[in-house]
Amino acid sequence: MRQSIHIIPFVFLLIFFDSECLFAQAKQGKPAVQEPVGDPFQLMKYKNYREAIPGFEAELQNGKNISELQENLGLCYLKGSIDYAKAADYFRKSIEGNKNKPELLFWLANALQLNYRFDEAIEQYEKCKALMVSKKLDSETEQFNKILRGIETCNH
Repeated sequence: MRQSIHIIPFVFLLIFFDSECLFAQAKQGKPAVQEPVGDPFQLMKYKNYREAIPGFEAELQNGKNISELQENLGLCYLKGSIDYAKAADYFRKSIEGNKNKPELLFWLANALQLNYRFDEAIEQYEKCKALMVSKKLDSETEQFNKILRGIETCNH
């Protein structure tokens, strides 16, 4: 009888800690609709492209810096490997507001290439190359070589 009295508190402790472990499990299920979390520019800086998209889309509704926001949305969709067609659409819209930015043409060409639209990609690479030459930026050989390489890979 005396031994069973010492075992009873041990059993109660065991049941108590076991029940705590059961209730400490995380709930699983579908995530809620993604709301903007934090500064989208910071999220993008740390390559959290998927998380940055809702923030940029919310800012786009405000109507300020539209071209820049469309550029950033395009980069999120492109660099996050999320949707190359959407990336191309955002880059096209951004180019309408800023035609003298060769990197926009490059990113558009890259998105088109990744979406298997090679003829359109070559056209954009050629426009980018011409713009860089006209702005005397062809001395930036790394970027220029990427353009030439993009054209070459689209042709093969």
